[in-house]
Amino acid sequence: MARSTANARKPKPLPQKRSADDWVRRGRRHDQAGDAKKAMKCYYEAFTLAPRNMDALKLLSRKLVHLTERRLAIEVLEQAVAANPDDWEVYLILGNLALEMRMLEAALKLFGLVCKMKPENFTGPNNMATVLREMERFDEAITLLQEAIPRHPTVPALWNTLATVVSVRDGLEEALPFYEEALRLDPKLATAWSNVARTYEACGRFDDAMEAARKAISLDPEFAEPRFILGTTLLCRGELAEGLDQYEWRQHWRRPGALRYTLTCDRWDGEPLPGRKLAVCSEQGLGDEILFATCMPDVAATADALYIGCDPRLVPLYQRSFPGAVVGGHRDMSHNAQRYRDLPFLRQQGLVPDHYIEVGSLLRFLRRDISDFPGRPEGYLVPDPERVAHWRRELEGAGPGLKIGITWASGFKNTERNMHYTSLEQWRDILGVDGATFVNVQHGDCEADLKAAEDAFGVTIHRPRAINLKDDLDDLAALVKALDIVIAPTVAVGCMAMAVGTDLWLFARRPPFWHFGRNRPGDSSPLARTRLFLHDRENGWAVTMREIAEAVRERALA
Repeated sequence: MARSTANARKPKPLPQKRSADDWVRRGRRHDQAGDAKKAMKCYYEAFTLAPRNMDALKLLSRKLVHLTERRLAIEVLEQAVAANPDDWEVYLILGNLALEMRMLEAALKLFGLVCKMKPENFTGPNNMATVLREMERFDEAITLLQEAIPRHPTVPALWNTLATVVSVRDGLEEALPFYEEALRLDPKLATAWSNVARTYEACGRFDDAMEAARKAISLDPEFAEPRFILGTTLLCRGELAEGLDQYEWRQHWRRPGALRYTLTCDRWDGEPLPGRKLAVCSEQGLGDEILFATCMPDVAATADALYIGCDPRLVPLYQRSFPGAVVGGHRDMSHNAQRYRDLPFLRQQGLVPDHYIEVGSLLRFLRRDISDFPGRPEGYLVPDPERVAHWRRELEGAGPGLKIGITWASGFKNTERNMHYTSLEQWRDILGVDGATFVNVQHGDCEADLKAAEDAFGVTIHRPRAINLKDDLDDLAALVKALDIVIAPTVAVGCMAMAVGTDLWLFARRPPFWHFGRNRPGDSSPLARTRLFLHDRENGWAVTMREIAEAVRERALA
Protein backbone atom coordinates (compact mmCIF):
# COMPACT_ATOMS: atom_id res chain seq x y z
CA MET A 1 0.00 0.00 0.00
CA ALA A 2 1.35 3.40 -0.92
CA ARG A 3 2.43 5.70 1.90
CA SER A 4 0.32 8.83 2.29
CA THR A 5 1.82 12.16 1.50
CA ALA A 6 1.07 13.33 5.02
CA ASN A 7 3.21 10.56 6.53
CA ALA A 8 6.14 11.03 4.16
CA ARG A 9 9.42 12.11 5.84
CA LYS A 10 10.32 15.70 5.11
CA PRO A 11 13.64 16.13 3.35
CA LYS A 12 16.48 17.54 5.50
CA PRO A 13 17.31 21.12 4.69
CA LEU A 14 20.61 21.53 2.88
CA PRO A 15 23.40 22.68 5.25
CA GLN A 16 24.11 26.33 4.89
CA LYS A 17 27.59 27.22 3.77
CA ARG A 18 29.54 28.95 6.53
CA SER A 19 30.61 32.51 5.91
CA ALA A 20 34.08 33.89 6.66
CA ASP A 21 32.70 35.50 9.82
CA ASP A 22 31.29 32.11 10.90
CA TRP A 23 34.73 30.51 10.51
CA VAL A 24 36.32 33.37 12.46
CA ARG A 25 33.86 32.89 15.33
CA ARG A 26 34.46 29.15 15.27
CA GLY A 27 38.22 29.72 15.32
CA ARG A 28 37.94 32.04 18.29
CA ARG A 29 36.07 29.32 20.22
CA HIS A 30 38.89 26.86 19.49
CA ASP A 31 41.39 29.51 20.56
CA GLN A 32 39.58 29.99 23.87
CA ALA A 33 39.61 26.22 24.34
CA GLY A 34 43.38 26.17 23.78
CA ASP A 35 43.32 24.24 20.49
CA ALA A 36 45.67 26.31 18.33
CA LYS A 37 45.72 23.94 15.35
CA LYS A 38 41.93 23.76 15.01
CA ALA A 39 41.73 27.53 15.40
CA MET A 40 44.29 27.96 12.64
CA LYS A 41 42.29 25.72 10.30
CA CYS A 42 39.15 27.78 10.91
CA TYR A 43 40.97 31.05 10.28
CA TYR A 44 42.37 29.56 7.09
CA GLU A 45 38.85 28.65 5.91
CA ALA A 46 37.79 32.24 6.59
CA PHE A 47 40.82 33.50 4.70
CA THR A 48 40.07 31.33 1.64
CA LEU A 49 36.47 32.58 1.57
CA ALA A 50 37.38 36.24 2.08
CA PRO A 51 41.07 36.93 1.35
CA ARG A 52 40.64 40.62 2.23
CA ASN A 53 38.83 40.01 5.53
CA MET A 54 41.14 41.74 7.98
CA ASP A 55 39.97 39.74 11.00
CA ALA A 56 40.75 36.50 9.16
CA LEU A 57 44.11 37.80 7.92
CA LYS A 58 45.29 38.98 11.31
CA LEU A 59 44.03 35.99 13.25
CA LEU A 60 45.47 33.53 10.75
CA SER A 61 48.86 35.23 10.69
CA ARG A 62 49.01 35.34 14.49
CA LYS A 63 48.21 31.66 14.68
CA LEU A 64 50.78 30.80 12.03
CA VAL A 65 53.40 32.73 14.00
CA HIS A 66 52.33 30.92 17.17
CA LEU A 67 52.73 27.56 15.43
CA THR A 68 56.12 28.66 13.99
CA GLU A 69 54.82 28.50 10.40
CA ARG A 70 56.72 31.69 9.74
CA ARG A 71 57.03 31.57 5.97
CA LEU A 72 53.28 31.16 5.56
CA ALA A 73 52.69 33.88 8.15
CA ILE A 74 54.79 36.30 6.11
CA GLU A 75 52.81 35.48 2.95
CA VAL A 76 49.51 36.12 4.73
CA LEU A 77 50.81 39.34 6.27
CA GLU A 78 51.94 40.60 2.88
CA GLN A 79 48.38 40.16 1.67
CA ALA A 80 47.10 41.91 4.79
CA VAL A 81 49.34 44.91 4.14
CA ALA A 82 48.17 45.04 0.52
CA ALA A 83 44.53 44.79 1.61
CA ASN A 84 44.77 47.55 4.21
CA PRO A 85 48.11 49.35 4.51
CA ASP A 86 46.75 51.58 7.27
CA ASP A 87 45.96 48.79 9.74
CA TRP A 88 48.44 49.17 12.60
CA GLU A 89 47.78 45.66 13.95
CA VAL A 90 49.29 44.13 10.81
CA TYR A 91 52.56 45.95 11.46
CA LEU A 92 52.41 44.87 15.10
CA ILE A 93 52.14 41.21 14.06
CA LEU A 94 54.94 41.67 11.53
CA GLY A 95 57.09 43.29 14.21
CA ASN A 96 56.51 40.42 16.63
CA LEU A 97 57.42 37.96 13.89
CA ALA A 98 60.60 39.89 13.07
CA LEU A 99 61.52 39.95 16.77
CA GLU A 100 60.97 36.20 17.05
CA MET A 101 63.19 35.67 13.99
CA ARG A 102 65.91 37.94 15.52
CA MET A 103 65.50 40.49 12.71
CA LEU A 104 65.93 43.26 15.26
CA GLU A 105 66.39 46.27 12.97
CA ALA A 106 63.27 45.32 11.02
CA ALA A 107 61.32 44.78 14.24
CA LEU A 108 62.38 48.19 15.55
CA LYS A 109 61.14 49.92 12.38
CA LEU A 110 57.85 48.03 12.40
CA PHE A 111 57.13 48.84 16.03
CA GLY A 112 58.08 52.44 15.26
CA LEU A 113 55.33 52.46 12.64
CA VAL A 114 52.91 51.11 15.24
CA CYS A 115 53.82 53.98 17.57
CA LYS A 116 53.14 56.53 14.83
CA MET A 117 49.90 54.94 13.63
CA LYS A 118 48.49 54.22 17.11
CA PRO A 119 50.22 56.60 19.54
CA GLU A 120 47.57 56.07 22.23
CA ASN A 121 48.31 52.32 22.40
CA PHE A 122 50.95 51.02 24.82
CA THR A 123 51.96 48.02 22.70
CA GLY A 124 54.21 49.96 20.32
CA PRO A 125 56.56 51.44 22.94
CA ASN A 126 56.45 48.26 25.00
CA ASN A 127 57.60 46.12 22.08
CA MET A 128 60.11 48.72 20.90
CA ALA A 129 61.67 48.62 24.37
CA THR A 130 61.88 44.85 24.13
CA VAL A 131 63.79 45.13 20.85
CA LEU A 132 66.10 47.80 22.26
CA ARG A 133 66.84 45.51 25.20
CA GLU A 134 67.79 42.71 22.80
CA MET A 135 70.04 45.19 20.98
CA GLU A 136 71.62 46.09 24.36
CA ARG A 137 70.48 49.70 23.99
CA PHE A 138 69.30 49.71 27.58
CA ASP A 139 69.20 53.44 28.28
CA GLU A 140 67.03 54.07 25.23
CA ALA A 141 64.67 51.27 26.25
CA ILE A 142 64.30 52.64 29.78
CA THR A 143 63.74 56.19 28.50
CA LEU A 144 61.02 54.95 26.17
CA LEU A 145 59.29 53.09 28.99
CA GLN A 146 59.63 56.04 31.37
CA GLU A 147 57.72 58.09 28.82
CA ALA A 148 55.06 55.41 28.24
CA ILE A 149 54.33 54.39 31.84
CA PRO A 150 52.93 57.78 32.99
CA ARG A 151 50.47 57.58 30.06
CA HIS A 152 49.56 53.97 30.95
CA PRO A 153 50.40 53.54 34.65
CA THR A 154 48.07 50.58 35.14
CA VAL A 155 49.37 48.46 32.25
CA PRO A 156 51.32 45.57 33.83
CA ALA A 157 53.14 44.65 30.61
CA LEU A 158 55.04 47.96 30.65
CA TRP A 159 56.25 47.37 34.22
CA ASN A 160 57.23 43.82 33.34
CA THR A 161 59.23 44.96 30.31
CA LEU A 162 60.89 47.70 32.36
CA ALA A 163 61.94 45.06 34.88
CA THR A 164 63.50 42.89 32.17
CA VAL A 165 65.62 45.83 30.99
CA VAL A 166 66.64 46.90 34.49
CA SER A 167 67.63 43.34 35.37
CA VAL A 168 70.22 43.31 32.59
CA ARG A 169 71.47 46.89 32.95
CA ASP A 170 71.45 47.33 36.73
CA GLY A 171 71.24 43.84 38.21
CA LEU A 172 68.70 41.16 38.90
CA GLU A 173 67.58 42.22 42.36
CA GLU A 174 67.15 45.83 41.25
CA ALA A 175 64.44 44.63 38.86
CA LEU A 176 62.27 42.95 41.50
CA PRO A 177 60.25 46.07 42.53
CA PHE A 178 59.14 46.54 38.93
CA TYR A 179 58.08 42.90 38.62
CA GLU A 180 56.19 43.30 41.90
CA GLU A 181 54.33 46.31 40.51
CA ALA A 182 53.40 44.37 37.37
CA LEU A 183 52.02 41.57 39.55
CA ARG A 184 50.18 43.99 41.84
CA LEU A 185 48.38 45.28 38.76
CA ASP A 186 47.77 41.79 37.38
CA PRO A 187 48.40 38.88 39.76
CA LYS A 188 47.62 36.49 36.92
CA LEU A 189 50.37 37.72 34.58
CA ALA A 190 52.19 34.45 33.93
CA THR A 191 55.11 36.07 32.09
CA ALA A 192 55.89 38.27 35.10
CA TRP A 193 55.80 35.27 37.46
CA SER A 194 58.13 33.44 35.10
CA ASN A 195 60.53 36.38 34.99
CA VAL A 196 60.47 36.62 38.78
CA ALA A 197 61.27 32.91 38.99
CA ARG A 198 64.24 33.38 36.66
CA THR A 199 65.47 36.29 38.78
CA TYR A 200 65.20 34.35 42.04
CA GLU A 201 66.96 31.34 40.51
CA ALA A 202 69.82 33.50 39.24
CA CYS A 203 70.18 34.99 42.74
CA GLY A 204 70.28 31.53 44.32
CA ARG A 205 66.90 32.00 46.06
CA PHE A 206 65.72 28.56 45.02
CA ASP A 207 62.64 28.23 47.26
CA ASP A 208 61.31 31.57 46.01
CA ALA A 209 62.13 30.62 42.42
CA MET A 210 60.19 27.36 42.69
CA GLU A 211 57.18 29.10 44.19
CA ALA A 212 57.11 31.74 41.43
CA ALA A 213 57.62 29.16 38.67
CA ARG A 214 54.81 26.97 39.99
CA LYS A 215 52.55 30.03 40.11
CA ALA A 216 53.29 30.79 36.45
CA ILE A 217 52.64 27.16 35.51
CA SER A 218 49.31 27.17 37.36
CA LEU A 219 48.25 30.21 35.32
CA ASP A 220 49.46 28.79 31.99
CA PRO A 221 50.21 25.05 32.07
CA GLU A 222 51.59 25.10 28.51
CA PHE A 223 54.04 27.95 29.20
CA ALA A 224 57.40 26.27 28.64
CA GLU A 225 59.73 28.83 30.22
CA PRO A 226 58.63 28.56 33.87
CA ARG A 227 58.67 24.76 33.58
CA PHE A 228 62.26 24.94 32.34
CA ILE A 229 63.14 27.31 35.19
CA LEU A 230 61.48 25.00 37.70
CA GLY A 231 63.50 22.12 36.26
CA THR A 232 66.87 23.83 36.56
CA THR A 233 66.01 25.11 40.04
CA LEU A 234 65.11 21.61 41.23
CA LEU A 235 68.36 20.32 39.73
CA CYS A 236 70.30 23.02 41.58
CA ARG A 237 68.78 21.67 44.79
CA GLY A 238 69.72 18.09 43.92
CA GLU A 239 66.11 17.01 43.28
CA LEU A 240 66.93 15.16 40.09
CA ALA A 241 63.77 13.13 39.45
CA GLU A 242 61.25 15.97 39.18
CA GLY A 243 63.91 18.38 37.97
CA LEU A 244 64.80 16.29 34.95
CA ASP A 245 61.12 15.77 34.11
CA GLN A 246 60.61 19.55 34.01
CA TYR A 247 63.94 20.06 32.24
CA GLU A 248 62.40 18.30 29.22
CA TRP A 249 60.57 21.54 28.45
CA ARG A 250 63.86 23.11 27.31
CA GLN A 251 63.19 21.82 23.78
CA HIS A 252 59.54 22.83 23.64
CA TRP A 253 58.83 24.16 20.18
CA ARG A 254 57.70 27.54 21.51
CA ARG A 255 60.94 28.25 23.40
CA PRO A 256 63.28 30.62 21.51
CA GLY A 257 66.15 28.73 19.94
CA ALA A 258 64.58 25.29 20.40
CA LEU A 259 66.06 22.67 18.08
CA ARG A 260 64.20 20.31 15.83
CA TYR A 261 65.81 17.21 14.40
CA THR A 262 65.59 15.75 10.92
CA LEU A 263 65.45 12.14 12.09
CA THR A 264 62.23 10.33 11.19
CA CYS A 265 62.40 7.57 13.83
CA ASP A 266 60.53 7.73 17.13
CA ARG A 267 61.96 9.50 20.14
CA TRP A 268 63.27 7.13 22.81
CA ASP A 269 61.09 7.10 25.91
CA GLY A 270 63.24 5.02 28.22
CA GLU A 271 62.27 1.51 27.19
CA PRO A 272 65.00 -1.18 27.58
CA LEU A 273 67.82 -0.68 25.08
CA PRO A 274 69.01 -4.24 24.35
CA GLY A 275 68.15 -5.05 20.74
CA ARG A 276 67.63 -1.38 19.85
CA LYS A 277 69.73 1.05 17.85
CA LEU A 278 69.79 4.50 19.41
CA ALA A 279 70.90 7.82 17.88
CA VAL A 280 71.97 10.41 20.47
CA CYS A 281 71.72 13.99 19.20
CA SER A 282 73.75 16.93 20.44
CA GLU A 283 72.02 20.04 21.77
CA GLN A 284 72.58 23.37 23.49
CA GLY A 285 76.15 24.58 24.01
CA LEU A 286 79.45 22.76 23.85
CA GLY A 287 79.79 22.57 27.63
CA ASP A 288 76.35 20.98 28.01
CA GLU A 289 77.20 18.47 25.29
CA ILE A 290 80.40 17.44 27.11
CA LEU A 291 78.65 17.33 30.47
CA PHE A 292 75.76 15.14 29.28
CA ALA A 293 78.18 12.67 27.67
CA THR A 294 78.55 11.15 31.14
CA CYS A 295 75.68 8.84 30.12
CA MET A 296 77.31 7.54 26.93
CA PRO A 297 79.16 4.58 28.52
CA ASP A 298 75.87 3.34 30.02
CA VAL A 299 74.09 3.50 26.66
CA ALA A 300 77.00 1.93 24.79
CA ALA A 301 76.98 -1.00 27.21
CA THR A 302 73.28 -1.81 26.73
CA ALA A 303 72.09 -0.66 23.29
CA ASP A 304 72.44 -2.94 20.27
CA ALA A 305 74.04 0.02 18.46
CA LEU A 306 74.87 3.58 19.50
CA TYR A 307 75.13 6.41 16.98
CA ILE A 308 76.43 9.67 18.46
CA GLY A 309 75.89 12.98 16.70
CA CYS A 310 78.12 15.67 18.18
CA ASP A 311 79.92 18.93 17.51
CA PRO A 312 82.35 18.05 14.68
CA ARG A 313 85.24 19.21 16.87
CA LEU A 314 84.45 16.44 19.36
CA VAL A 315 84.47 13.53 16.90
CA PRO A 316 88.08 12.30 17.47
CA LEU A 317 87.73 12.53 21.25
CA TYR A 318 84.38 10.74 21.27
CA GLN A 319 85.59 8.01 18.92
CA ARG A 320 88.41 7.20 21.34
CA SER A 321 86.19 7.49 24.41
CA PHE A 322 83.30 5.37 23.11
CA PRO A 323 84.95 2.83 20.79
CA GLY A 324 81.82 0.72 20.32
CA ALA A 325 79.78 3.66 18.99
CA VAL A 326 79.56 5.23 15.55
CA VAL A 327 80.40 8.93 15.94
CA GLY A 328 79.78 11.71 13.46
CA GLY A 329 79.44 15.47 13.36
CA HIS A 330 76.08 17.21 13.28
CA ARG A 331 75.05 19.83 10.74
CA ASP A 332 72.75 22.76 11.47
CA MET A 333 70.29 24.22 9.00
CA SER A 334 67.32 26.53 8.91
CA HIS A 335 63.89 25.99 7.40
CA ASN A 336 60.91 28.28 7.79
CA ALA A 337 63.10 30.36 10.15
CA GLN A 338 63.31 27.35 12.48
CA ARG A 339 66.57 25.70 13.59
CA TYR A 340 67.07 22.08 12.55
CA ARG A 341 69.90 19.70 13.37
CA ASP A 342 70.85 16.89 10.98
CA LEU A 343 73.13 13.85 11.40
CA PRO A 344 74.36 13.37 7.82
CA PHE A 345 76.78 10.56 8.73
CA LEU A 346 73.80 8.25 9.31
CA ARG A 347 72.72 8.50 5.68
CA GLN A 348 76.28 8.41 4.41
CA GLN A 349 76.94 5.11 6.21
CA GLY A 350 73.49 3.61 5.65
CA LEU A 351 72.67 3.56 9.37
CA VAL A 352 69.01 3.44 10.45
CA PRO A 353 68.36 4.01 14.17
CA ASP A 354 65.25 2.66 15.87
CA HIS A 355 65.00 5.68 18.14
CA TYR A 356 66.67 9.03 18.78
CA ILE A 357 67.13 11.10 21.92
CA GLU A 358 68.67 14.47 22.75
CA VAL A 359 71.83 13.96 24.79
CA GLY A 360 70.49 16.04 27.68
CA SER A 361 67.46 13.78 27.99
CA LEU A 362 69.60 10.70 28.69
CA LEU A 363 69.91 11.93 32.27
CA ARG A 364 66.15 11.68 32.75
CA PHE A 365 66.30 7.93 32.27
CA LEU A 366 69.77 7.13 33.60
CA ARG A 367 70.46 9.64 36.40
CA ARG A 368 67.32 9.98 38.53
CA ASP A 369 69.42 10.44 41.67
CA ILE A 370 72.98 11.62 42.37
CA SER A 371 73.76 8.05 43.42
CA ASP A 372 73.04 6.96 39.83
CA PHE A 373 76.26 8.66 38.71
CA PRO A 374 78.81 5.83 38.47
CA GLY A 375 82.15 6.05 40.19
CA ARG A 376 84.43 7.39 37.48
CA PRO A 377 86.81 9.80 39.25
CA GLU A 378 89.13 9.46 36.24
CA GLY A 379 86.40 10.88 34.04
CA TYR A 380 84.54 9.47 31.06
CA LEU A 381 86.35 11.09 28.11
CA VAL A 382 89.70 9.60 27.09
CA PRO A 383 92.32 12.02 25.71
CA ASP A 384 95.13 10.84 23.45
CA PRO A 385 97.75 9.46 25.92
CA GLU A 386 100.65 10.54 23.70
CA ARG A 387 99.37 14.11 23.64
CA VAL A 388 98.84 14.03 27.42
CA ALA A 389 102.49 13.01 27.81
CA HIS A 390 103.51 15.77 25.39
CA TRP A 391 101.71 18.43 27.42
CA ARG A 392 103.10 17.16 30.70
CA ARG A 393 106.61 17.53 29.32
CA GLU A 394 105.90 21.07 28.14
CA LEU A 395 104.29 22.05 31.43
CA GLU A 396 107.20 20.66 33.44
CA GLY A 397 109.42 23.11 31.60
CA ALA A 398 106.98 25.99 32.12
CA GLY A 399 107.57 26.34 35.83
CA PRO A 400 107.49 24.65 39.25
CA GLY A 401 104.66 23.41 41.41
CA LEU A 402 101.02 22.89 40.58
CA LYS A 403 99.96 23.30 36.97
CA ILE A 404 96.74 25.32 36.99
CA GLY A 405 94.72 26.15 33.91
CA ILE A 406 92.89 29.47 33.99
CA THR A 407 89.96 30.85 32.03
CA TRP A 408 87.85 33.79 33.08
CA ALA A 409 85.03 34.31 30.54
CA SER A 410 83.01 32.70 27.79
CA GLY A 411 83.71 33.29 24.14
CA PHE A 412 80.03 34.20 23.74
CA LYS A 413 79.41 37.42 25.62
CA ASN A 414 76.59 39.86 26.14
CA THR A 415 75.62 42.12 29.00
CA GLU A 416 73.48 39.50 30.71
CA ARG A 417 76.09 36.73 30.43
CA ASN A 418 78.99 38.99 31.41
CA MET A 419 77.78 39.23 35.01
CA HIS A 420 78.76 35.56 35.40
CA TYR A 421 82.38 36.17 34.41
CA THR A 422 85.38 38.13 35.62
CA SER A 423 88.15 40.07 33.98
CA LEU A 424 91.74 38.89 34.37
CA GLU A 425 92.43 42.13 36.25
CA GLN A 426 90.51 40.61 39.17
CA TRP A 427 92.89 37.64 39.48
CA ARG A 428 95.75 39.42 41.29
CA ASP A 429 95.42 37.36 44.50
CA ILE A 430 95.29 34.04 42.65
CA LEU A 431 98.11 34.71 40.19
CA GLY A 432 100.32 35.95 43.01
CA VAL A 433 100.36 32.61 44.87
CA ASP A 434 103.76 30.92 45.04
CA GLY A 435 104.16 27.25 44.23
CA ALA A 436 101.99 27.20 41.12
CA THR A 437 102.42 27.68 37.38
CA PHE A 438 99.41 29.20 35.68
CA VAL A 439 98.50 28.08 32.16
CA ASN A 440 96.16 29.92 29.82
CA VAL A 441 93.23 27.85 28.54
CA GLN A 442 91.10 30.87 27.58
CA HIS A 443 90.47 30.75 23.84
CA GLY A 444 90.09 33.73 21.56
CA ASP A 445 92.05 36.94 21.26
CA CYS A 446 93.14 37.36 24.88
CA GLU A 447 96.85 38.15 24.48
CA ALA A 448 96.35 41.77 25.52
CA ASP A 449 94.61 40.64 28.72
CA LEU A 450 97.38 38.17 29.51
CA LYS A 451 100.14 40.71 28.90
CA ALA A 452 98.38 43.37 30.99
CA ALA A 453 98.04 40.93 33.91
CA GLU A 454 101.67 39.88 33.67
CA ASP A 455 102.84 43.50 33.67
CA ALA A 456 100.51 44.54 36.50
CA PHE A 457 101.12 41.56 38.80
CA GLY A 458 104.73 40.70 37.93
CA VAL A 459 103.88 37.13 37.00
CA THR A 460 104.26 34.83 34.00
CA ILE A 461 101.28 33.01 32.48
CA HIS A 462 102.23 30.10 30.25
CA ARG A 463 100.68 30.02 26.77
CA PRO A 464 100.50 26.43 25.43
CA ARG A 465 102.36 26.22 22.13
CA ALA A 466 100.87 25.16 18.79
CA ILE A 467 97.29 24.55 19.87
CA ASN A 468 93.99 26.08 18.81
CA LEU A 469 92.18 26.24 22.15
CA LYS A 470 88.80 26.78 20.49
CA ASP A 471 88.75 24.27 17.66
CA ASP A 472 91.24 21.52 18.52
CA LEU A 473 89.16 19.99 21.30
CA ASP A 474 90.93 16.63 21.16
CA ASP A 475 94.24 18.27 21.98
CA LEU A 476 92.56 20.58 24.49
CA ALA A 477 91.30 17.48 26.34
CA ALA A 478 94.89 16.19 26.51
CA LEU A 479 96.18 19.54 27.76
CA VAL A 480 93.48 19.74 30.43
CA LYS A 481 94.24 16.16 31.52
CA ALA A 482 97.88 17.17 32.04
CA LEU A 483 96.86 19.96 34.45
CA ASP A 484 96.35 19.56 38.19
CA ILE A 485 93.47 22.03 38.43
CA VAL A 486 91.36 24.16 36.10
CA ILE A 487 89.90 27.37 37.55
CA ALA A 488 86.94 28.47 35.44
CA PRO A 489 83.44 29.95 35.37
CA THR A 490 80.63 27.91 33.82
CA VAL A 491 82.26 27.46 30.41
CA ALA A 492 83.07 24.49 28.18
CA VAL A 493 86.71 24.06 29.27
CA GLY A 494 85.49 23.59 32.85
CA CYS A 495 83.16 20.82 31.72
CA MET A 496 86.07 19.32 29.78
CA ALA A 497 88.15 19.23 32.99
CA MET A 498 85.44 17.36 34.83
CA ALA A 499 84.95 14.98 31.88
CA VAL A 500 88.64 13.96 31.71
CA GLY A 501 89.08 13.68 35.49
CA THR A 502 90.96 16.90 36.29
CA ASP A 503 90.00 18.89 39.36
CA LEU A 504 87.64 21.75 38.47
CA TRP A 505 87.46 24.80 40.71
CA LEU A 506 84.33 26.54 39.54
CA PHE A 507 83.43 30.13 40.36
CA ALA A 508 79.81 31.12 39.81
CA ARG A 509 77.11 33.53 40.92
CA ARG A 510 75.04 30.56 42.05
CA PRO A 511 75.44 26.78 41.80
CA PRO A 512 74.91 25.64 38.19
CA PHE A 513 72.08 23.19 37.70
CA TRP A 514 74.55 20.45 36.72
CA HIS A 515 76.18 20.59 40.14
CA PHE A 516 73.00 18.84 41.32
CA GLY A 517 73.20 20.11 44.87
CA ARG A 518 76.04 19.45 47.25
CA ASN A 519 78.30 16.45 46.70
CA ARG A 520 77.58 13.52 48.98
CA PRO A 521 80.19 11.90 51.25
CA GLY A 522 81.98 9.13 49.40
CA ASP A 523 80.90 10.48 46.01
CA SER A 524 83.37 9.16 43.41
CA SER A 525 81.60 10.58 40.35
CA PRO A 526 83.26 13.27 38.23
CA LEU A 527 81.25 15.82 40.24
CA ALA A 528 83.31 14.89 43.29
CA ARG A 529 86.31 16.60 41.68
CA THR A 530 84.43 19.89 41.37
CA ARG A 531 84.88 22.54 44.04
CA LEU A 532 82.44 25.44 44.01
CA PHE A 533 83.32 29.06 44.88
CA LEU A 534 80.27 31.33 44.95
CA HIS A 535 80.06 35.03 44.16
CA ASP A 536 79.77 37.26 47.22
CA ARG A 537 76.63 39.40 46.86
CA GLU A 538 77.88 42.15 49.13
CA ASN A 539 81.48 42.47 47.97
CA GLY A 540 81.46 41.00 44.47
CA TRP A 541 84.10 38.79 42.90
CA ALA A 542 86.96 40.15 45.03
CA VAL A 543 86.00 37.95 47.99
CA THR A 544 85.59 34.93 45.73
CA MET A 545 89.00 35.44 44.14
CA ARG A 546 90.64 35.68 47.58
CA GLU A 547 88.96 32.42 48.62
CA ILE A 548 90.30 30.70 45.52
CA ALA A 549 93.77 32.14 46.13
CA GLU A 550 93.79 30.76 49.68
CA ALA A 551 92.68 27.35 48.38
CA VAL A 552 95.50 27.37 45.80
CA ARG A 553 97.99 28.28 48.54
CA GLU A 554 96.81 25.42 50.75
CA ARG A 555 96.96 22.95 47.84
CA ALA A 556 100.45 24.11 46.85
CA LEU A 557 101.69 23.51 50.41
CA ALA A 558 100.03 20.11 50.76
